[in-house]
Amino acid sequence: MKFIKKNIHKIIVIAFISVFVACTKEVYTPAKTDVKTVVNQTTTDTTKVITQASSTVVPSQASSTVSFKTSIDPMLSANCKSCHNSSQASGGVNLSTYANVYSNASSSLSAINNGSMPPNGKLSLASINNLSNWIKQGKLNN
Repeated sequence: MKFIKKNIHKIIVIAFISVFVACTKEVYTPAKTDVKTVVNQTTTDTTKVITQASSTVVPSQASSTVSFKTSIDPMLSANCKSCHNSSQASGGVNLSTYANVYSNASSSLSAINNGSMPPNGKLSLASINNLSNWIKQGKLNN
């Protein structure tokens, strides 16, 4: 009981981390061992998972320039421009030109990441990474 009182904050963190790790399908199941070992091992494993998750980038896209003309514009045409165009700018967002996409890129990425866009499904992780990398690379008109 004394150990639990002394380490309650670690136990709460471990509970949260266990849920996080389980959600990422990186489940740690220790063999017969004491709580201290579980705390230390789970913290180490979770730190690795969090570090990997925070630096997730599709490798081929990390070093190459994302093209507006061959990657971003076709993705927007397939998923966004039916509602966000010059004649029907849903929500006041028109993605029909490079200049408009440039102006709305960050807010569009936020809407995609929070799940509100597109309303009829989700974009692939590759499409989201492409858009994110294109923004980070300066939103080039290439």
